[in-house]
Amino acid sequence: VEQYVTLVGEKETAIARLAAEVRVANDALEAEVARRERAEAAIAEEQRGIRRLRLKIQSEHDAAAQVRQQLESAHGILANVQVSLVEALISASENGSGSTQRELSRPPSSSSRRSRRGAALDATAS
Repeated sequence: VEQYVTLVGEKETAIARLAAEVRVANDALEAEVARRERAEAAIAEEQRGIRRLRLKIQSEHDAAAQVRQQLESAHGILANVQVSLVEALISASENGSGSTQRELSRPPSSSSRRSRRGAALDATAS
């Protein structure tokens, strides 16, 4: 009987030791799972940040393309205005008017400014 009690005690001690080892291993496994979950959450957040940056870059690229297009359009308008001004100067010099130089150097009246602006806009619209 005494041997039986000793044997049962040893088995209970072994079972308790194994249970403690299982708890330690389980705690380590839970810690590893939590660490991986945090790492995955951090990676997901980084990926969301990268997507946001890509969208922002694309938006800025689109805005830059729009500005470039507007600048090209403005350049075309200015070129048309320049051509119109040169044509007007040539026409004025061909007319042989001695007052051409004075008229060009004198500030235009508001009505002539408006009519020239309208003509220039008409020229650029065509």
